[in-house]
Amino acid sequence: MNKPIILLFYFVFFLILGCAPNETFYKYSYSENKMVRKVAIAPFDLFFPLPDQLKNSTDHFYEQLVDYVKNSGLEVVKNDVLMDSWDKERSESGGFYNQVTGAIDSSRFDFCIKRAVMKTCAIQDLDGILLPTIKIRFGTVSGNYVFWDGVARKVRLDDPVRNIEEFNYTGEVPVYSLQVIVLDNTGTKVFKSMAGIDIVHKLIYNGYKQISDFDERALQDSVKNRESIGIGFHPFIRYAQYPKKPTFFSNKNPEEN
Repeated sequence: MNKPIILLFYFVFFLILGCAPNETFYKYSYSENKMVRKVAIAPFDLFFPLPDQLKNSTDHFYEQLVDYVKNSGLEVVKNDVLMDSWDKERSESGGFYNQVTGAIDSSRFDFCIKRAVMKTCAIQDLDGILLPTIKIRFGTVSGNYVFWDGVARKVRLDDPVRNIEEFNYTGEVPVYSLQVIVLDNTGTKVFKSMAGIDIVHKLIYNGYKQISDFDERALQDSVKNRESIGIGFHPFIRYAQYPKKPTFFSNKNPEEN
């Protein structure tokens, strides 16, 4: 288990940032005129790195995501051709980092993704590629709940004596969100959205001190996962339980993440 994070760190998010302005948004992009029915689904970490603490704990969530897409009526093929195409493009590119500044060359990176997608779609006769990944964002805390990207999740407290209902928090905390991007067979983006999944940390007591640690049960709740996947894919895949009046909370602009 990772070393616990002291209470001061947690309160930096829960208390000090409580005065930071929050942006409320409901936003996705979707080109409905493009039919995408036969696809491959990229692994979470194929193009974008996963948070370190999740590298060995995303299998269950990914399996649920794949099953959800299949059950929606889309035809899903194996992603081995996509992975091979990406490995080749990445190798031939010579790397994506600027040798002078050390920053990633986003134009070269995006171009290589586009080429890998186009090659894969041509080989397997696909309509497009689904690119899901998991990002760390920030959620707004109110009372015992955290709100962000269309979901509300209760703060988790692991303590044999105290109950989370005894506490009332405000501020912001790091959270996990599902990002879904759909590219058509020309490598053009036809859909992009975000959906909250789970809170990064849980609260525990160490003697008389309240501290936080990475929540090892994050992404393991099938019911929460199903809600996140449904919201993340809507309206590319219509989700019957989609909030009628969705309120997405975040202190970050979604286009900057």
